Amino acid sequence: MSHILVTVGTTKFDNLIRAVDTEEFHEAALKLGYTYMYIQYGRGDYIPSLGISSSIEGLKSRRLLEVEAIDYTKGFDFKKFGLVISHAGAGTVLDTLRSKVKLIVVSNQLLMNNHQMELSNKLQELNYLIAIHNPKDLVSAMQNISSSPMKVFPEADISLFKQVISEIVGFNVWNR
Repeated sequence: MSHILVTVGTTKFDNLIRAVDTEEFHEAALKLGYTYMYIQYGRGDYIPSLGISSSIEGLKSRRLLEVEAIDYTKGFDFKKFGLVISHAGAGTVLDTLRSKVKLIVVSNQLLMNNHQMELSNKLQELNYLIAIHNPKDLVSAMQNISSSPMKVFPEADISLFKQVISEIVGFNVWNR
């Protein structure tokens, strides 16, 4: 899939949006086979501008991705993207991994709760994603994730949940 999703959720993460709105990033993404980037920039003050053009011919001459940018939307079909670049919010991270899409997580040092960094570091240690703490490392991370196989995140096992509910109500509610 030749599309990239960049998402910061409802927060403000201008440093990440600035990092993907550079010619260096666009050129690196194009070299890796990406052609389109969808940027959800949240409540940030910085609005991306590279690649947002009515002239596709102009994009080609400048070697830029085609870009669409919005402030916020709830929920994504992550499977439409070949790469997701995301803030470290647990919900977005888990939704992306369950969609089996390559994921680069960028910690927002300004908003950071330690649990977000701990989660992304642990998932990187388990080889499910690449975690970085500085948006300036994004091009390198994108090159690494493109050349390194990531583990596929396991499906959720809800059998214990079903067992507990059945015990609470006194019968197996899933066999009726």
